[in-house]
Amino acid sequence: MKTGILLFFLLMITTVCSSQSYKTKEALKSVGNYEVDDNGNVTFMRIVELDSMKSAEIFNRAQEYFTYHYGSGESVLQVNDRETGRLLGKGLYTKTAVINGIPYIITDTWHILRIDVKDSKARLTLSLTEYSGTSEFDNSVNHFNDLVSSKYPINADSNWKNAFGQAFAESYKRANLTLDALEKTLKEGTTFKNADKDW
Repeated sequence: MKTGILLFFLLMITTVCSSQSYKTKEALKSVGNYEVDDNGNVTFMRIVELDSMKSAEIFNRAQEYFTYHYGSGESVLQVNDRETGRLLGKGLYTKTAVINGIPYIITDTWHILRIDVKDSKARLTLSLTEYSGTSEFDNSVNHFNDLVSSKYPINADSNWKNAFGQAFAESYKRANLTLDALEKTLKEGTTFKNADKDW
């Protein structure tokens, strides 16, 4: 009887691990191009053409973006230099992976968003820098902070491939959504529903 229960338990663990591996593999299919910079950060860069728009207007729109998206305790604007046309903020993508397995893992991803502006264009640079989170097993909670580039899929020899593979795919997706939203703000300004109504 004990052997049967142990066999069932091992079969369940194998099934859970396999399904997570499949989920990770599927999630990573959505990952496209990226670069690892000299600091070990996974970096995305985008040039936004803004025909005939002056750098001051582009800068103001970039500030608006940071005001609405980087105004919490974890996501903050750190450099706001109108003279050089540079804004730089640090942000956190929360729960980029939640693995309900052994161990139970929750991963967040830190990133840095830099905007450089000049007349008629802006350069957007987003760097995924570090994973932070917890792993929990047998009522013991461990905290971790690791470079994104030190973990799977960039480092194929790292541990917790499912957790970090899923975290990387989700972070990649959120980074591109951030760049899309920022580009839209730079082109259109901050828009609100019913903003033109009388008030």
